[in-house]
Amino acid sequence: QEGFHFRLFSDSKLPRMVKVFQELGVDFEVEVYKPPVAWTRLWGSRAIAYFSPLVLAKFEGFRLLSDFPVVIWLDYDILITKSLSQLWTLDGFDLAHLGSSQPISKGFLIPPPEIEQDAEGFHAATIVFRRSFPGRASATTQLYTLFCEHSLNLFYPEQAIFDLYLQSVG
Repeated sequence: QEGFHFRLFSDSKLPRMVKVFQELGVDFEVEVYKPPVAWTRLWGSRAIAYFSPLVLAKFEGFRLLSDFPVVIWLDYDILITKSLSQLWTLDGFDLAHLGSSQPISKGFLIPPPEIEQDAEGFHAATIVFRRSFPGRASATTQLYTLFCEHSLNLFYPEQAIFDLYLQSVG
């Protein structure tokens, strides 16, 4: 797609995949992702052990706003069937995501008392980050900090942390 830059977060370099996309003329790169979290904290989380440390790469969407005005996060199993071009021209949002079919409380083993437990939870398969998001410069760091604070109490790790963060920033 012309005008788009694609970045794949991976735990390895994937040189053959990069070569294929480059031969197709796609602006594509692989970012080898290592969460800035202590190894013991990361792997002490049952949720991370079940899913993968790569789920935390979604926090990097805010960091990428330094280089791009809009960042669209798509999980590996998302299929795009229509143009995404409206996401660049629509006004009135700083962050967009799908709603979960479950309440926020389901993202935790034991829901923290400070959350609005029955509110609809965050579904992190598709997220649109826009540079206009207030506090974007510190958001990635705050998400990792919240992960470290709650790592032993997570069922859906990145979704629960996004829920906590978004409730804290109002």
